[in-house]
Amino acid sequence: MPAAPLLPVAIALAATLAGPGPGATLAESVAPGATLAAVMPAATMMAEPAPGALAAAVAVALEASVGQAVTVTVTVTNTGGQPVADPRPVLHPGGAAGTFRRAPPLGGALAPGEARTVAWTFEPAAPGIVVLSVSVTGTNTAGPEPEASARAILLVVRPAALATEAALSATAAVPGQWVSLTVTVTNPGGAAATGVTIPMPAPSTARLTPARGPVRAVVDRLEPGSATVFIWSWSVSGAGMASFFVRPSGRDANSGRTVVAQGVESGRVRLLRPAALRLESLYLLPNPVARPGEFIEATLVVTNSGEAPAEVTGVDIREKKSQGDAVGQPTIRSPVFPAEMPGGDSRSIVWAYRAGPGGTAQASAAVEARELETGRGFKLPAVLSNIVVISATAIR
Repeated sequence: MPAAPLLPVAIALAATLAGPGPGATLAESVAPGATLAAVMPAATMMAEPAPGALAAAVAVALEASVGQAVTVTVTVTNTGGQPVADPRPVLHPGGAAGTFRRAPPLGGALAPGEARTVAWTFEPAAPGIVVLSVSVTGTNTAGPEPEASARAILLVVRPAALATEAALSATAAVPGQWVSLTVTVTNPGGAAATGVTIPMPAPSTARLTPARGPVRAVVDRLEPGSATVFIWSWSVSGAGMASFFVRPSGRDANSGRTVVAQGVESGRVRLLRPAALRLESLYLLPNPVARPGEFIEATLVVTNSGEAPAEVTGVDIREKKSQGDAVGQPTIRSPVFPAEMPGGDSRSIVWAYRAGPGGTAQASAAVEARELETGRGFKLPAVLSNIVVISATAIR
């Protein structure tokens, strides 16, 4: 390498002369103790510049996800006064495993004050802490070889993930009711998830009408280990079966990669026809004749021809007689109310009278009930039984 050029430096020199006093030669004309100053022209001398010196800096993201391509940028600067030849940065990773792609050479000599950058690509293979140490060496024309070092720390985490749970508010519903779907989205990963989105779930039947909830639910950021809840509601307009399928999506906050949850079905809700109760029959036995003092048994048959379950809450029993105390007070024999009646079910309500000394006996009964799903109450009009003759002599 050619020698570095010398720099001009101006230096002022001063001298003093002493002499004997005035009227004398120079040596004699200077009074004892007097000083005589003589200024010489400035002289120029050449000084050597400082040798080249290196400084290094490492820049990398604070956090990355496994499998993400991470850029590691190294900046090398010549802080000295002479060029540094052949600057060579070397990266020394330590900690969690991963794959590095080598950076291109930094280039030729680095002039005083000049800075250059070079980048490596690191793809982490496992969670953990990665220590990125960089050492830089070069060559000086004169003096020791310049050296520099720097380091940075990268935290590697598991990628963001989305897990989903979906639950319905009921397993059965009737027209006029609402059915709600609650969706819980959790991030079990190590990185945050951004833009977590769920479009409004579409029911599998048109007999549900949207009533409440966002058309498109979005959460800007879901941190690792945290959860968010979305709720939608539909009104029931008909009968059938309904279910929902949900599949949220988002992005890994570190890598920007799309994260899609496994699709989840909510379960099924049965949309029922309303309860429809009717009194089928009221029958007295023995028939057509009962002996005085004999028990007369009354059987009332109630049927639910709808699909929604109902509950019998009361029975209004009345008697008709032709003379005297044809019958005594009724005694209920079957503990039937409140009694739940599923759709399509029939129940018998049985009670008994003790026959009087004579005459005829006839009964009437009315029923009060309510629909279990909605609480809707209704009364069924009374029905009449057959007529039984009370006689000790009549032939049965």
